Amino acid sequence: MEKKPIMLVIVVLFGLLLIGCNSSQTMKTSEQSPTVTSKSAAKVDSSSKVDTSKTKARDWKQAELTDALTGKKFKISDHKRKVVLVQSFAVWCPKCLQQSKEMSKLTGVIRVSLDTDPNEDLAKVKSHATKNGFDWPFVVSPKAVTKALIDQFGFGVVNAPSEPIVLICKDQTTRFLKRGLKSVTDLQEEIKKGC
Repeated sequence: MEKKPIMLVIVVLFGLLLIGCNSSQTMKTSEQSPTVTSKSAAKVDSSSKVDTSKTKARDWKQAELTDALTGKKFKISDHKRKVVLVQSFAVWCPKCLQQSKEMSKLTGVIRVSLDTDPNEDLAKVKSHATKNGFDWPFVVSPKAVTKALIDQFGFGVVNAPSEPIVLICKDQTTRFLKRGLKSVTDLQEEIKKGC
């Protein structure tokens, strides 16, 4: 039982390390594109709209990801003109499992579950998805993607127990959804609201 709090501390420290390691790049990025920096993240409403149309090559939606279930490579941006829900999760997180079960009830939406725990690997993520019967892409987040998500949405996006989900609308704009477990009905309502 002590493993979960230790893992959470490790994830928090890793996130803080990512934020602190490259503060000059974060400042440059915030001047170039509309992002939420770690200092201002606490002041931003978790459901605020973020226009990603001007983001540069560091855009996390352009990063090549590997689906743990199939081994296939893809980019989230491959799903332009479609609604995408990106769940940030960790295998050890029971609330994340509940959120994934709610996401499994959705139809007509692209789902991507992104493991942002730096201590988990492809084999662990594949085992988790297979054991629970999930059939959409489950991915181990590359460090650069995790950092870019934190740069854009704040550290809450990698706080697995708060069930972070990013909605990507058909025009590739994004919105960080409210924290907490979201039922399939909640998710459908958020999708209708759009970005």
